[in-house]
Amino acid sequence: MTPTPPSIPSDSRPLPLLGEAALRDFIGAGAVTRLEAVGRTGGFDLRVHMGATEATLGNARGGVRLFASLDALTALLKRLEHPRFEVDASNYVSGRLRSAARKGPSTQAPPEKAVAKPGAKSKARSQDWRKHA
Repeated sequence: MTPTPPSIPSDSRPLPLLGEAALRDFIGAGAVTRLEAVGRTGGFDLRVHMGATEATLGNARGGVRLFASLDALTALLKRLEHPRFEVDASNYVSGRLRSAARKGPSTQAPPEKAVAKPGAKSKARSQDWRKHA
């Protein structure tokens, strides 16, 4: 059974979103005529063309899935066995996908480590040995 492409949106509405599983099904059915990486601030989204119908790859939270680099997008498309795509970088602006204001444990610098003095371990071992002797 061939999947049915989403309906064609009007110019005033955002493009319908496709999940990765649906994209895999459309690729497998031969319904995808063209894939296009479209540059945005901080990355690229993926436009899926199926004849006159167009959709955007979505994420699990119901938004547009953004790729930080063309390498990341290429990896996905190779995995889906459709590695050919076009690139429209006319609106691409380099930057981060995630806000710098959203600092969590992974974005903070690690605390400074104490630098061990040369020979400190061997001195500690010899002192430890004397305690047990």
